[in-house]
Amino acid sequence: MQLQAGALFTHTAAGRIRHVAEPGYPASELLPAPRFFLGRTPAGNIWRLRDDIPDDLAAKLEHLCRTEPPLMPGQTEATIAPQVRCLLLPVSEHRGPTYLLPAQPENPASTAILLTAENKHLLEAHFPTMLERPWQGRAGPVAASLEGGQVVAVCTCSRYTAHAAEAGLETAEAFRGRGHAVAAASLWARAVQASGRLALYSTSWDNLASQRVAARLRATQYGEDWSVE
Repeated sequence: MQLQAGALFTHTAAGRIRHVAEPGYPASELLPAPRFFLGRTPAGNIWRLRDDIPDDLAAKLEHLCRTEPPLMPGQTEATIAPQVRCLLLPVSEHRGPTYLLPAQPENPASTAILLTAENKHLLEAHFPTMLERPWQGRAGPVAASLEGGQVVAVCTCSRYTAHAAEAGLETAEAFRGRGHAVAAASLWARAVQASGRLALYSTSWDNLASQRVAARLRATQYGEDWSVE
């Protein structure tokens, strides 16, 4: 969870978070981090506060976080959630499981390939906006699943550090339910792991399709994250 938080956000010297750490983009183009982040695991919890939270409010949130017990099997939201909401008056929230992907077996019959600047034109039919993404190495590997010679599912590094990468997975609507997401994510995980990084995968509790992909990848849930805007 420490590695995930380090991958999700840019941090100040004081340990506050400032931006969503989307790889390959300059700081001037990064979105603000959520005001509050809590990562819960059975071994303990971590939390992060955005750097513009006033010190008196930050002290109250820090105190609450120190009282939150570790994540227990079958537990729903954090016990401090009602108090955090009273303090922050959320505009939006995200809560969902976080997974570690194991080593993925090679599959000679897979429809997946790694994308580069040289073959990114295969994105044009279903993911044209991705053609302008940064393709230099600091953005991490990109894997895609093909059908009819075109990319129909793509897995990028939504976050990328020296120690871990977080999967960003998308499948064109007409091609969902055919195994393309699993094929792309499996190859992506192998590429990330070959670089010596952990391959992380997270989603929301209401995204059952994404949770099924995690199950097919034999992912291990190590915790839950909750962020408040």
